[in-house]
Amino acid sequence: MKAKTGVKNKFFNLKFIFRMESFTRSSINVFPVALQQLHQFTLNNLPIINDKIVAGGGCVYEIIQQVNKPLRTLVDTYQSRTLTRDVAIDILRCVAPVISSIQRHLVTYNYKQEHFSNLLECNIENFLLDLGRVSGLPPRDSVYTTWLLNDNPVYRFDTNAGWLFFWKAVRLTNSNFLEANKAIDTIICQNWAITSGSALDAIAYATEKVNEVFTFYQGFVKGGMETDYFANVFRTYFLSYRIGDKQYIGSNATNVASVPALDFKIGVYNEKYKAIVENRFIQLAHEDIMYIKTAMKEPSLLQLLIEYLGFDYYEFVYFSIDEIRAKLNKGLITPDFKQAYTSVTRLIKIVASWSKQHFGLINTFLVKQANNVESCPLGFTAPAVEYTHGVGGASHEETKSIRDMRANHFLIKKLDAIIY
Repeated sequence: MKAKTGVKNKFFNLKFIFRMESFTRSSINVFPVALQQLHQFTLNNLPIINDKIVAGGGCVYEIIQQVNKPLRTLVDTYQSRTLTRDVAIDILRCVAPVISSIQRHLVTYNYKQEHFSNLLECNIENFLLDLGRVSGLPPRDSVYTTWLLNDNPVYRFDTNAGWLFFWKAVRLTNSNFLEANKAIDTIICQNWAITSGSALDAIAYATEKVNEVFTFYQGFVKGGMETDYFANVFRTYFLSYRIGDKQYIGSNATNVASVPALDFKIGVYNEKYKAIVENRFIQLAHEDIMYIKTAMKEPSLLQLLIEYLGFDYYEFVYFSIDEIRAKLNKGLITPDFKQAYTSVTRLIKIVASWSKQHFGLINTFLVKQANNVESCPLGFTAPAVEYTHGVGGASHEETKSIRDMRANHFLIKKLDAIIY
């Protein structure tokens, strides 16, 4: 009897294996078809439907009807263990804008079903969490899938020209700040003296790259982005919502890792800012977290200047100006040193100017808008993301404190006091 049971079980297992192999083979055929359907929808249909809904002529169910079948097929046939990171990112790029569009409309127009998972005929949350795990990114649209990795093709939430302008702004910020970081890295890696011509050239190049970003941002108030569109439409797609048992923020441009990395490489930071940056790690890819942590540990430009004057960096941080003056060897403040210091402060000033510009845009596009809510033409009194904070939840006061830190850093005050 036991022998028969064993044979039967073996036979059952073989049938199960054959069935799974057949399922896998069919999945290989079905999976790309469903993904291609979603790709075409997100690329071509979603922006137009979103425009129509915002204009009052459409309904969120139009999105749901078109994506339910391919999404269900995709969720039923994918196998996370065989997904590569690149494929997972591509799927996220395609699917995430659909999910955030649905959630945005549900919240904005007060639908009774307030969560996207209630309207989709598949286990979409586990699917997104799997994609997040394999990709190493948040399981929804993020700074990566919306901005930094969103290329060829570019998936958009709507057809407004301001969307592409912002996309260009974020990508330019990242690429130029990365270039600035690389220039400063060269000084450290090559062990160049901070007063050397090579170091000065590298700092000047970094300054030029940040200035290009500053110049581009002037386009925001010159027609690149309409105020009503930014406050009441554009950023409302980046609302925070739950996936599984966690709340995830939307595509926050503040999470561009190259920006805080440059602050640390220059040496313009304090403990409060360091804590703010570390709190953002949950939204960053592992490699970006390590990139910032490395920048935190390496000698900064200000540290090199301070050590050139014969001080221990950490003692200098805590010394009073009088204590610094008492220990200073004034003979070290040479014309070459002053030139190096001027070069570094020029870089700091352009970063501070860009930061001031950024906060000015917040004031123009959000703070003033909050005082004029009644003029909102879209039929709701409060957007999915409130005017009072960024899409990542940071208050405008927090952003202001970062601006002020860059513009009035305590180490610059100390150095100015002993140099001039």
